Formats: sequence, C-alpha cells, structure tokens
Amino acid sequence: MVADRELAFRIRLRMTLGVLKLGGQSVGEVSGQVTVPLQALYRPRPSPGQYLISLPQARGQIVPRSTEPHDVIIETMGYLDVDTVVSQLQIPDAWEIVPNELLSGLQLEADLEFEDVDADDEYKLNEPDDLATARALYEGRWSLVIGLDLGQSVPRDEHRLDLDRWECEADARYARFEERP
Repeated sequence: MVADRELAFRIRLRMTLGVLKLGGQSVGEVSGQVTVPLQALYRPRPSPGQYLISLPQARGQIVPRSTEPHDVIIETMGYLDVDTVVSQLQIPDAWEIVPNELLSGLQLEADLEFEDVDADDEYKLNEPDDLATARALYEGRWSLVIGLDLGQSVPRDEHRLDLDRWECEADARYARFEERP
C-alpha cells in the first residue's frame, strides 16, 4: 500500500505589535511574523487519490481543535526587558542568571494582520479552492494571546535581551485568537 504524502500548507500573519507580559506586566516588545502550519496531504487511495487539509472549523480558531499539541512558529524582532523581569520576580541579588523556569508564565499579546496562504505548488494548482477557503478563515486583523517558552535562562546583566531574529514554536491549543475591528 502506498502511504499518504505530507505537503506544506501555511498561513502567514504579520505581527504589527507584540507585547511580552509576565504576570500581567509588560516586560518587552516585539514585531515579526506568525506562521500557522496546517496538516495537508495527498492520499493516493482510492485512485485517483485526494488532497486533504486540516482547517479550523470556524473563523476565529487559529488551529483546528485538538487534544494534540499544534505549534505555531513565531519569529520576532524586539527585546525582553530583563531589569523589569528581575524586579517583578524579586530575584535574589546574588543570582546572576534568571532561570528559564521562572519565565514559564511569559505570554505574547500581539496584533496580527493576515498576509497570505502558502502551500506546495502541487497543492496550489490542484486544490485552489482549499487556499480560498483558508484565506476566508484567516483574512483580516486579529489579536493573539499565546504562552511562550523563551528556551533559555537569561543573564541578569543583559538588561535588555535582544530578540531580533528570535524564533520559537508555541502550542496554539490554548491560545486566544480573536478578530479585531
């Protein structure tokens, strides 16, 4: 039996303003891009086969409902204000490093604008209606609140941690994704 073949299918959203928050307090600012990869595949059986895409069921869902992790890719330009983090967390003066675990409550609150749907050329040419459906689900302006894992401990003397060209994956199952007027 011939196996299903995975294909690329992504939603691109431009982040016009992103605020990093820890415990509800602003600790940094970023801009950049959010990419939402969606599961797409070609299933060869029964002949002639079919293209399948896992889209959200309704507008206002960033990813399809699932109990499995579904990461979005966040690429940023900006900074994390380490001095504010240190004062908020009341880190002991002797500590030179802010442990990554203490940053586990870091959240991104971002304004997003739909840019485009991107897919493998094969998918684009054979199933243009799926791309149109995806555009209809995501076009417009959105707000996103999502938890972030910085993925590193932070030197206290860094003061402002540079997040230019920083990239992470964030689980979108529990994200808040709402349309903006």
